[in-house]
Amino acid sequence: MQAKHNDQLECVLTAPPLSSVSLNLQKAGYQTAETMNNLFQGKKTDDIIVDPIQVVRRQSTDIVAVGDADVSTALRFIREHTDECIQINDVIQTLCVSRRMLYAKFRKSLGRSVHDEIVRVRLARIKSLLTDTQLSISHIAKIMNFTGPDKLFRFFIRETGKTPTEFRKDSMGYKI
Repeated sequence: MQAKHNDQLECVLTAPPLSSVSLNLQKAGYQTAETMNNLFQGKKTDDIIVDPIQVVRRQSTDIVAVGDADVSTALRFIREHTDECIQINDVIQTLCVSRRMLYAKFRKSLGRSVHDEIVRVRLARIKSLLTDTQLSISHIAKIMNFTGPDKLFRFFIRETGKTPTEFRKDSMGYKI
């Protein structure tokens, strides 16, 4: 069961916390104002479409459905330590398996490397913080345990081709 929208209180106060869809409500607000203006002027109006931004994953959909127990444990560890700057060695130590074995299992089960998964999960968390909060980039860098905002910027640009600020503004429905 998912919430109708990304209402933090509604989603977090359930057991388990519900995943939801983050909607571009700011853009919808502008469209609503434009529609009302058109109605006041007697013009024909179109339906307002509220664009989804992303799925906000919470415990209700945090299921690791992988046949390999080591990969499943590794994925869970990566998700539980998203805000930390974990390395592949941290995952290996948790599992007590060889690097080569873990690499092979990840490739077979997911088609990507352990490093790729760590980056993917961290990037998703940063995107969520950018779209679902008004936290400063510096504060997000602290939450995500980057040594400074410049490191977060470089990571984000390398992975997305955009700065965090550009991504935030694009997700809100307007350009820089």
